[in-house]
Amino acid sequence: MSAQLEAYAPQDAMALWWLGQSDGRPVLVGQLRLAAGDRKVALEYGPAWLARGFALSPDLPLLAGAFVPAERDSAAGAVDDARPARWGRELIRALYRPARLSVLELLYFGGSSRFGALGVSLSADRYRPGGIRSAAARGCSPHSLASLQRAIAAVQAGELLSQSQARLLAPGASFGGAQPKGLMAIEGQAWLVKFYRRPKPSKALQGRLLRAAEASRAIKSRLGQEAKRPLAPAAALGTMATPCRPRFAQGRSARSATRGLGAKP
Repeated sequence: MSAQLEAYAPQDAMALWWLGQSDGRPVLVGQLRLAAGDRKVALEYGPAWLARGFALSPDLPLLAGAFVPAERDSAAGAVDDARPARWGRELIRALYRPARLSVLELLYFGGSSRFGALGVSLSADRYRPGGIRSAAARGCSPHSLASLQRAIAAVQAGELLSQSQARLLAPGASFGGAQPKGLMAIEGQAWLVKFYRRPKPSKALQGRLLRAAEASRAIKSRLGQEAKRPLAPAAALGTMATPCRPRFAQGRSARSATRGLGAKP
């Protein structure tokens, strides 16, 4: 991991940035701060955003003062839509092993390659997001899909990741949902690859399959046929892929932008 990640210490406040500008230039929205015993993340718009920006969502009107979410373990309004969900939390723990993993750290470690309209930085002067700056930010090649699958299996098994595995996995840290996800580039377009576990047969079904296999071997033996070796078990992970849309341009609300780009499917 980089020195930047090793040097990270838990922060109580960070900067929120808008990444939806047509020219790609990040714009400071305001400050995020932990509240309610580190169980909530509040947002306060900055002066420049109050003067020239827009309300990120209906529950975050363009007014001065701090907006604190009602529910614990959440962030204010549209900011919460940018928060990684179960797979993101699991991946962030495996990639960065932070000393603390509050909602604020989840938002920060979503990283520089996130697909969404909001980003989090330690600095309010310059957008410097957390996470690994991966060469695979726009997606790995289809030839690397098997490597990505093995890296995901390593995360789920609690194994230490190699640097190459970390680079493959890093772009998926900002995706939401319970299932593992990654990015794949096909003809210059980014595709969201979703991995899923094939259901494990019940004990009763396993017993029936075992008895059927034993009966089959017995019949073949009586007929003088050579019993065939059993098939190798099916892969534990299957995949499906859908195209990712580019970041939303200014004029769409942050809530629609973060939802539309897979923040919390």
